[in-house]
Amino acid sequence: MAAKKTTKRTPAKPARKADARKPARKADARKPARKADARKPARKADARVPLIVKADDRTFTALIAPGKLPVLVDFSASWCGPCQALAKVLPDVAKKFARKLRVVRLDVDESPKTADRFAIEGVPTLLLFQDGKLVGASEGFGTRQSVEAWLSDVLSGRKRGPHGDGHRCCG
Repeated sequence: MAAKKTTKRTPAKPARKADARKPARKADARKPARKADARKPARKADARVPLIVKADDRTFTALIAPGKLPVLVDFSASWCGPCQALAKVLPDVAKKFARKLRVVRLDVDESPKTADRFAIEGVPTLLLFQDGKLVGASEGFGTRQSVEAWLSDVLSGRKRGPHGDGHRCCG
């Protein structure tokens, strides 16, 4: 008599026990999709104004044109270490002064005509324009607090550089 060949059957996998830490998810227990809150108006993505506007030789004059707000222009270069440090600080400054001024960034390598027009010799250089006229200038980089203090002074009519009185950028 031939031996009967048996195949080994694997038992069915046991049902997975629900983890005690996580609540069981049921299709009907899911939260309904969020609806827009009737009290808050919907915000459009295109309605947002960027904190820092990038400028070039073509757009610069239009950006500093007379308007409601003063314009702070950061003349910088991509290869400049202090410019990169200032680039990290400028968004905070732009947020703090959001309703008081507009911040514009201009790369001197990409826009040499504008840099020559304002005799920019060193970067970073900050120029503040009010109604299209230059009202304040600062060369070099201090700290966020010193830039904010300089802006507060210039916007209030006091003349002081971001590095204190008597510094070469202060005049």
